[in-house]
Amino acid sequence: MRKLEFKPYCEDWKQQFESEKKKIENVLGDRILVIHHIGSTSIPGMLAKPTIDLLVEVTSIQSIGEELCVLGYESLGENGIKGRRFFLKSEEGKRTHHVHLFENASDEVERHLAFRDYLIAHKEEAVRYAAVKKESMALGLSVDQYQRKKSSLVEQLTKRALRWVKSRES
Repeated sequence: MRKLEFKPYCEDWKQQFESEKKKIENVLGDRILVIHHIGSTSIPGMLAKPTIDLLVEVTSIQSIGEELCVLGYESLGENGIKGRRFFLKSEEGKRTHHVHLFENASDEVERHLAFRDYLIAHKEEAVRYAAVKKESMALGLSVDQYQRKKSSLVEQLTKRALRWVKSRES
């Protein structure tokens, strides 16, 4: 069972994202449409597990195989999200990067980006989310227990985020 560990927001996470983004672009080339920084490390001020999450939109998920393994990634298939290809990178037994590969215009892409942008724009919601993280760490929860504990709040925030994005498009 993985131990839950959060760190205060670190400005260096942006640079870590940019550095890894370039490496992935070099490997996957023109199959990439865009690479987004997602997850808690992409939200200024957010307490986060120090793992950089990259969402990579591609034209066809079928065009991607094991290429990211040359960068030290382990392929974990869909890993619980239909239509995703998930890759994990670790150093010295600690996760450093996650790559979430989706086809362009996937509902999952919209969901991830809406969640990130909503928390950036709505600080009070980010504070609620951070409170669950702090409480989970104080209780000594495992990563799996934390995932279950936060699921209802994440679902609620995601629904609000998607409505917020739609209202801004009108």
